[in-house]
This record gives sequence, C-alpha cells and structure tokens, in this order.
Amino acid sequence: IAGTWRALPIRLAAATGAVLLTMTLLPARNLTVDDDGPADFRVIQDAIGAAVAGDVVAVAAGTYRENLLLKSGVAIVGAGSSVTIIDGGRLASVARLIDCDGATRLEGFRLTGGQAGFGGGVRIERGSPVIRFNEIVGNLAVFGGSYLYSYGGGVAVLQSAAVVSDNVFSGNDADYGGGLHLAGGSPRITRNLITGNTAGAGGGVDAYVFFGADALFAANTISSNTAIFGGGLELGGAGVPVVTNNLIFGNSAVAGGAGTGLGGGADAYYSNAQIINNTIAGNAARTGGGVAILSDGAPRLANNILLENQASSAGGAADLESPGVAV
Repeated sequence: IAGTWRALPIRLAAATGAVLLTMTLLPARNLTVDDDGPADFRVIQDAIGAAVAGDVVAVAAGTYRENLLLKSGVAIVGAGSSVTIIDGGRLASVARLIDCDGATRLEGFRLTGGQAGFGGGVRIERGSPVIRFNEIVGNLAVFGGSYLYSYGGGVAVLQSAAVVSDNVFSGNDADYGGGLHLAGGSPRITRNLITGNTAGAGGGVDAYVFFGADALFAANTISSNTAIFGGGLELGGAGVPVVTNNLIFGNSAVAGGAGTGLGGGADAYYSNAQIINNTIAGNAARTGGGVAILSDGAPRLANNILLENQASSAGGAADLESPGVAV
C-alpha cells in the first residue's frame, strides 16, 4: 500500500455464526495550524488533541504562546526555527513528551520562554521521541515545589531513549545541565550546537547515566558554556556515557570555593565515561582545564586532541585522579 496510513481499531462482526475480523486503513492526516491565516486550527495544542498516531501537525510561521503536551505517534513540525516560535511565557516547559514513541517528532521550532523545575524548554520522560532542527534558547530550569535543584534549562531527559539531534541550545540556565540534562535511559545526542549556556554543574550538558545504561554524545559542538563543575560537560553515574567525535572548546569551570572549578571542557565524577576521538581545546578551569576525571571505575580518555587548555591550579590539559583510567 503506497503512502502513509493509520489503522483504526479492529472490529468484530458476526455473520451466520462466523466471526469476521476487519480493519479499516485510513491515510495519515496533515493537520494545519496558523495563528493568523486559513488553517484547520489556530492553536497547536488543539491540533494535537485532534490528532491520532500517524498524523502530522504542520505549523505555519508565527509566534504561538503555548505550553504543549505532545501525543505519542504524532509529529509536530514547524515551518522552520527562524520563523516558527513557541513561547512558554515562563509558565511551564514549552513542550512535554511523556511516554512518546519513536514516531513522535518535535522539529522546526524556536522554543523559548520556558520555565520549570525539570526541563525548562522541553521535558522528556521515557519513550523514544525525536527532537530535531530546533533552536532551544532562553529557557530556565528553576527549583521549587518537589525540586530542591533544577535540571535541564534547555532540555531534560529522564529514563528515555530519545534522539536529540541537529538542534541549537543557547542562553539556557539550570542548576544541573544548562543546555541539557539527562538521567538514565540510553538517549542519543548528536550533531547539536550547545553554546552559551550556564549551570552549577554541566554548563552545556549534565549526564547522570544509571548502571546498565549508556548514553551517546557524538558529533556535537559544545562551546562557550560556563559552570562550577564541568563547563562543557558534567558526567556521572555508574553507567557508560560515550563522548565521541565532539568539538569541545572555549568552556569554563569557574571556581566558586574550595574543591570547585573542575573540568573546563568535561568533568567526569565517579563515572565510567568513555571520552574518545574528541577535540578539546581552549577550555579553562582551576583544575583540569581540558578534562578532569575523578573515579574509582573504568573511565577512558583516548585519541583526543587536547590543545591550549588552561588550569590555574593543576592539569592544564587533564587532571586524572582515577586508578582505573585508560589513556
């Protein structure tokens, strides 16, 4: 059958004592949204509410002041991040994706003005959705309610196999993970520009990978982020984060007291991080200008280019305090 189709539920019919199974296939719909022009809907969330798995919600250029809750299997596609803006108005996350499958997409938007304890811009829990081709800028994760700290100014990923690729993260802030925070799961973070974000730990990225899980960070540019621990990346947990083929430059870990200012480019704290084939250049910290590793596990630092990193105390290129580290 050509094209994309969605299946309606199976129906049972009785005829002369026999039970016949029938299924009706309908083509996937393209639901249009425009805030000031002819379309099926004016509000994105209304279109999501009407959509079923397999549908695409196509959003025209404009500024939409909404806080979205996505639906599994539905793709939300903007006209491009330079012209299609969703502003969360500092009311909540700009978008939430809970238990959404791999057919769920959020792409082609500028996501800004979000504010929440977990995922100021985008909050992802479980599932395996795709977040791509967005500008995720100017969002805040702030503590409050059940949160003693805030996580993921731009995006927070919890126990998910999400694919986060080809986005720009900039101007976001949190206690943990200014640009991106993840905890558990096996997400794939690829080909993003993560720049100019701030946090207490993990200015660009904070990743806490649980035992038995992994997380991939590949082909990203992580630059000009600032934190107290891990200017570019903060890596922790008993799992295995793989950091490979990234450009990590110009990040800073700023000393704010004794024991702070670790890992300008990356700080691996009791982590089995595999940091391989990256260019780590021009980063600065008190300790471990390029990389700081403190772990009793089995981290690996191999085949990286470490260039012109600076530390005011120890380890301009790298500070390795791990008996099991492989270099």
